[in-house]
Amino acid sequence: MISTEDKILDATIELLDNEGLNGATTRKIASEAGVNEVTVFRKFKNKNRLLRAAKERGANQFLLELETLFDIDEDDDVETYLMTIWKNASKKIDKRINLIRISMEEVREFQMKIKFFLKFHTLLNNI
Repeated sequence: MISTEDKILDATIELLDNEGLNGATTRKIASEAGVNEVTVFRKFKNKNRLLRAAKERGANQFLLELETLFDIDEDDDVETYLMTIWKNASKKIDKRINLIRISMEEVREFQMKIKFFLKFHTLLNNI
């Protein structure tokens, strides 16, 4: 039996994949998961925690899916093998493109914050 948290996380990942961050409202997530919106907040406290958990779960699922790309069929020639990897990887990336984009934006924001604090630290040291 799937837990309520798993249903909510799966619904969140599905909505992030299909509709992006703006389309993944807590109301839609709750509806997709078959729970009350209050249950979403009871389980995850706020939307940011829910999104963080869903992105982590989605990233882990994506990495597991990618591992299967490199299973080698010893009968394939190198060109066929590489083309198969490319086609399968492209399909998996297309499926998860919104979740990947959201994660990349967060990484960029984090890097910008680090640059800001480093610059701020340098300015303070020069005073």
